[in-house]
Amino acid sequence: MTGKKLDIEKITDERFGKWKEQFLDGKVLSDQALHEIKQAFDLDPRTTETVSITCDEAHRHNWSCLDFSNRYSAVVLRLINEIEDYRARFNEIMQKADYKK
Repeated sequence: MTGKKLDIEKITDERFGKWKEQFLDGKVLSDQALHEIKQAFDLDPRTTETVSITCDEAHRHNWSCLDFSNRYSAVVLRLINEIEDYRARFNEIMQKADYKK
C-alpha cells in the first residue's frame, strides 16, 4: 500500500475501542457514523488524497474510473455506497407506503 497513513491507522487501540463503541456498535449506522467512517478512511470527496479519478472524460464516473492509494479505503467506500443506496431505497419505499413511525 502506498499513500498517506489513514486517520484510523493512527489511533491507539483504546481510542479505537471508544470510536467503535460510539459509531459502529449501534443497531443502525447513523448519518454521523457514516460521516466519521468517511473521515477515518479519507473518503470525503472534497479533501481526499486517497481516491482520485483516473479519467478526464465528462461522464458519470464509475468504479473503473477511480484509483485508490489505500485498499482499505476502496473496500470501505464500496460498502458505504451500498449502505447509502439501500437507505435511499428504503426511504422511498417508506414514503410510497406512507409509513408513520
